[in-house]
Amino acid sequence: MSGERILVADDSREVRDFLADYILRPAGYSVTIAEDGLAALKLAREQHPDLIIADFQMPGLTGLQLKKALAADGNSIPLILMTAEGSEQIITESVIAGVVRYLPKPVDGDVMLAAVEQALEAQRARRQHAIVEKRVQDLETLQKIGRALTTSLD
Repeated sequence: MSGERILVADDSREVRDFLADYILRPAGYSVTIAEDGLAALKLAREQHPDLIIADFQMPGLTGLQLKKALAADGNSIPLILMTAEGSEQIITESVIAGVVRYLPKPVDGDVMLAAVEQALEAQRARRQHAIVEKRVQDLETLQKIGRALTTSLD
């Protein structure tokens, strides 16, 4: 693990503590805690975590509303949604909103850790792809400048 930052948002202290102290921190992640959806939105905007794990049903904003608010800001932080109230409607809305994983509560520690690792690996791949694309654009620009200089010298 590279010490990636994870924001855990859940109104249940037991769930927050379990995820932070028994799953995420022992695996090498830096963890920030939010007790409700509005606090999570504020922290996500200020701290730009690498991943958010949020409960579906929280005071202020639901986990799904949190994802939608961040997306409206142009923020693509991946979000894993947990819920004890599973339904096809919530799953459908989650997929449409861009939630990377949907996990039923109670969450198994190994399943959560695997979901976190998969989400972060996909995020790393997206970042690497963006870096490569930028380098290709820079090289194409340099090539065009070189051609223009060569043409003007001829």
